[in-house]
Amino acid sequence: MELAVRLWTEADGYERLAEIASQNSLEPVTPESLQDGDRRLSPDAFFRRWLAVGAGGTVLGFGAARRLPYEEAGVFTVRAVVDRCFRGAGVGDALARQAESEAREAGAHAFRAFIRDDDPGTLGFAQHRGYAIDKHWFESLLPVADARDAEFEAAIPRLEAEGVRFFTFADQPGEATERALYELDRATSADNPGEDLPDFLPLDEWRKHTVGAPLFRPDLLWIAAHGDRLIGLTELKVQRGAAGLITGFTGVLREYRGRGIAMTLKIHAVRTARRLGAPYIRTNNDARNGPMLAINRKLGFVQEPGMYVLRKSV
Repeated sequence: MELAVRLWTEADGYERLAEIASQNSLEPVTPESLQDGDRRLSPDAFFRRWLAVGAGGTVLGFGAARRLPYEEAGVFTVRAVVDRCFRGAGVGDALARQAESEAREAGAHAFRAFIRDDDPGTLGFAQHRGYAIDKHWFESLLPVADARDAEFEAAIPRLEAEGVRFFTFADQPGEATERALYELDRATSADNPGEDLPDFLPLDEWRKHTVGAPLFRPDLLWIAAHGDRLIGLTELKVQRGAAGLITGFTGVLREYRGRGIAMTLKIHAVRTARRLGAPYIRTNNDARNGPMLAINRKLGFVQEPGMYVLRKSV
């Protein structure tokens, strides 16, 4: 097969990238969502994207290498995504070699890759190249019509009687709430088994991915507070091209766990989704996060194909 690998530029556009990426995603990937992600990249990030081009200029796949300044030193995320019509012809190998080579030149001592757990062909391809499974993320989906939130709502008046308040960022906006949310997110993320960052995001970067994200909606970010202290959060996110909503991180301060606060935050999120007419909520969790997986199962989330996080040392 005729094949050339060349650097992608913005002039190439995002349409074909989105088309190929959607083949490997549970939700549609849109050109706008890819562009949003590129625009949120830190100016200090290392990021390259390549196209695999065949006869007549047909784009067969794309690859990428990335490292953000706050990620683990020397660890680069690499991608090699091939149109399913052109798999098995060496396209993925060419893209992976390009991504690994450039990342190595930029100082990589390890590579990280993400592969769906229902794609044994791609997993075998990665393992053949020396990658090993490091983590497993479970994907879960809750049809909102089937949610069992009413079974657990008795905790709400009990918590309110104990002085715990539940509200959204839309109810209490402003810089003071932002900073308190940032500290809460940082404290609770430290106990998240799926957290990869050696240091939490700097405040400016955190804003880009939360309250400053292109599709952020303040009425979808639920907060729990005890007095004036923020003690828990969960966020629903709108995703371009998706009919449903995505659950981002849910966290509660360690000293407040085991009291039903996380479940109550999730109940408020489910009821918000129902009010908005969203047909489903999707989320993912590290396989080691037993408490959150248990909450999701109780609410009616059902497991879907998830994601392996693979790693390879240079």
